[in-house]
Amino acid sequence: MRSAKITYSNGTVINTSLAANLTDKEINDYFKVGKSFNIGNGPADNMQTVVSCEIAPLMGLIVEVYAPKDRIDCTNGGISSKVNSILLSGEGIPEIFEASADCPAFRLVRRNLSGGEYLHVEPWERSEGSGFFFGSTDYTEYYLKELERTRDVINAELAIEDNFADYYYHSSW
Repeated sequence: MRSAKITYSNGTVINTSLAANLTDKEINDYFKVGKSFNIGNGPADNMQTVVSCEIAPLMGLIVEVYAPKDRIDCTNGGISSKVNSILLSGEGIPEIFEASADCPAFRLVRRNLSGGEYLHVEPWERSEGSGFFFGSTDYTEYYLKELERTRDVINAELAIEDNFADYYYHSSW
């Protein structure tokens, strides 16, 4: 669950709970300074303007990032090349530690694919740009070799005769 402290032009301060999946940008866009809200109750309207929005920090569990030193970063310049740990946050994750610049927040994403649960993590704050896992978009020699390796692994799997096999592919970038 996210929360924020909203201060209005008449001095009223309201601590409000918000949906757990909202990003800081989405919260700040909604409670934009200068935007008016009716903070009245029942028939007594009370239109007030937002003066400030203080978002409570994300809380979660710290997870170490494994990035082998003898290999190029698998995220092609993304998060595993920049930090040693991330904060895993979201539904069902204990809220023990606080996110920071050295330990950015990531959300645990659960999806039901082909009858089974699929889990992955993604940055809490969605990227404004593009990139292979939010890193470089350069087609480096490493990137091209990884594409070839991926093709070879998939072709080897597809060459196995198994009439009962179901396949699902999801790139790591």
